[in-house]
Amino acid sequence: MNERQATAILMGNLKGTKNKPADLIKLSNACQFMIKKWGIKEVSIFFGVSEYMLRQIEKINHLDSATKKFIQKNKLGIEKSYQLWRLPDDKRAEALPLIANLTTADVRNLVYLILHEPGKSVKECKRIFDKKYSRETTVLALVLPSDLANRLDKISKKKNLKPTQYVSELIEGVCYE
Repeated sequence: MNERQATAILMGNLKGTKNKPADLIKLSNACQFMIKKWGIKEVSIFFGVSEYMLRQIEKINHLDSATKKFIQKNKLGIEKSYQLWRLPDDKRAEALPLIANLTTADVRNLVYLILHEPGKSVKECKRIFDKKYSRETTVLALVLPSDLANRLDKISKKKNLKPTQYVSELIEGVCYE
């Protein structure tokens, strides 16, 4: 890879819309190349992304080939791939099949559990995670008159809640009385 190719890959994947048909392995290689060539601060400034994000992307290069294949096959994003990098090799292999269908936030929580419960297997941590974090939810869309929506918004702000949290509390209060 040369500087021109690396710049093109980074421009195509770091600029513009969020959803890109990115090959994270190529992106990681390009990122590593540019960081070695220019330094992380210059790359960050030039492409308009944080140094933290560049570090996350670059860490994908440090994963074993089986994990890289999994990332490509399952189209994992930067954050999920970075979270995999944080795991020790033996736990990473065990965690791979568990994370593909989790949200990014859930992957973060699961990895946190795995790292903070070193005596437990990944499957044990997943069981704990399922009990502690995982909640099945259903989306309910309501059409509300604008004055009612505004009142709900005002009340929720007074209670330091998001409108969705406030409405959920109201509904739970009625349903569980």
